[in-house]
Amino acid sequence: MTIASKPEPVGEESTAPAAGRVFISALWRLLTLRLVDPMNPFFNPGKGSKLGELGCVKVLVFVAEKDILKDRRLYYSEILRESGWKGVVELIEAIGEKHVFHLEDPTTVTMLWPWRKRLLLS
Repeated sequence: MTIASKPEPVGEESTAPAAGRVFISALWRLLTLRLVDPMNPFFNPGKGSKLGELGCVKVLVFVAEKDILKDRRLYYSEILRESGWKGVVELIEAIGEKHVFHLEDPTTVTMLWPWRKRLLLS
């Protein structure tokens, strides 16, 4: 069994402060521990994926401004739009927030409800 290598850096991942690069590297090692194919679209949607065949009509990509993984989410929304997929991509950025802020302060989840309603009704 071949252990997967981490995908190529996206956005500012390669120029992030050393602590950020170490965190991202450790995260990829943890997430892909048993993954054989480093191009698995679950972890690396831009490589070897068939996003144009996605079976839904709407996708909401939610990013936090200070999230160290923000660029990867922005990249996902970009390649989804460019894939030929016929659906609607909605991108929301939580200004001033960091990674998993909604778990640290569950009251912030209420900010998602207006977007959820808009996405469901449009």
